[in-house]
Amino acid sequence: MKSAERDAFKSDALVAHHFWNTAGGSELLSASVALAFSLIGYMPTLVSVSKIDDLVIKKSFGIDLSSFPRTHAAISINSFGLMMRILLRREINKVIKSTDPEFLFVDSPFYDGNKVRKNGIKVIEYIHFPIEAYFMSLNDRKINLNGDPYIKENYNGIIGSLYFSMFGKISSKFKRENPFDSAHLVLVNSEYVAKIVSSIYSQKPKVLNPPIPPNNIDPSELKDFSSRENSIVLLGRFSREKRYHWVIENIVPKVVNEVGDSKFYFVGYSKGRRSASYVNELVSILNKLNISYSFDIRKNARVYLLENLDKEIVNEVLRRSKVLLHATINEHWGISIAEGMSFGLPVVIHKSGGLWSDLALAGKSGVGYENAEEAIQEIVKLINDEKTWRHYSSMSLRRSDDLRIEKFVQRFNEYIKKM
Repeated sequence: MKSAERDAFKSDALVAHHFWNTAGGSELLSASVALAFSLIGYMPTLVSVSKIDDLVIKKSFGIDLSSFPRTHAAISINSFGLMMRILLRREINKVIKSTDPEFLFVDSPFYDGNKVRKNGIKVIEYIHFPIEAYFMSLNDRKINLNGDPYIKENYNGIIGSLYFSMFGKISSKFKRENPFDSAHLVLVNSEYVAKIVSSIYSQKPKVLNPPIPPNNIDPSELKDFSSRENSIVLLGRFSREKRYHWVIENIVPKVVNEVGDSKFYFVGYSKGRRSASYVNELVSILNKLNISYSFDIRKNARVYLLENLDKEIVNEVLRRSKVLLHATINEHWGISIAEGMSFGLPVVIHKSGGLWSDLALAGKSGVGYENAEEAIQEIVKLINDEKTWRHYSSMSLRRSDDLRIEKFVQRFNEYIKKM
């Protein structure tokens, strides 16, 4: 949108997110909020640090943002996503000078709560995870996050740890203080995150689970137990915190020994230097273990490394597979797990984070594990025991049904009405 057009526009709601150009959980959430605002009668203006790619959002999630006005700084430093979050504060301050919104929705702590509230704007902060918790003492947050595997794997090595430490020091100068003082409504993605936020600020936020993308599969297309192959799928970007390396080293050989015709599909986004390096690391491990692999789903192999696939092919992998395995520890929320559950896939996930508390419902809707042996046992049982598979398949479908976009919009609207 041109500057003159933007200045003349009177927005009902600002939806601020630092980077809209990947198919991640935070992008899905922000796009869903923009859609929700429009469906309940408010015009959203999208606020970003980098230029917004409508095609990525529409292709990945089925949400069309192209008709919504937007403002951005045209800055794109993908390798420094943490720092881009800080720059969002400046964009928010700029746009509130030229618009007259009733609401500001922001999924980052980097905004000036006092300044925004002085303009009479109702602030909604959505917390995917309170990243400030990693830089607090144990006494301040009351929950031990020291050595958290999610951060340890994501920002591993000397350079990664230095970058994360530097971000912590810089971010303290630009983030809001207490979200309950800065925002009128504080939302989080899971009970797991709600517990951590409560431990820091002694107030409990409202839980609003992210939705499943509206372009998901038609339930009538789902396959039954006997029509699926003995395959295990892992869905998520190629990144160390997803622990694909751990699965290849500790899970694949033993499951193959138990189920001779089993296959593993590693499906994910892999654009960028770090992802490419990680894929090379996985290939090195597979070669060392003498496990056959392919980058082409049409070829015969034991392990498939499937990068940047079209959604139609991803859907086919989910339709044909029998188990969805997730290896990340302390994942805050899992868009891929929620989506996989909507395909009737029983899920085997680590007993930690928002996936265990809000998706698996602590064992009611999914199977949990704490070590490789437990994971192997559960995978093999689901592959071989039709009764167990049917039970958890039906529980996955029931849980995913509650995460449809229509229900998300309804719950969001209920929160808006109470503000």
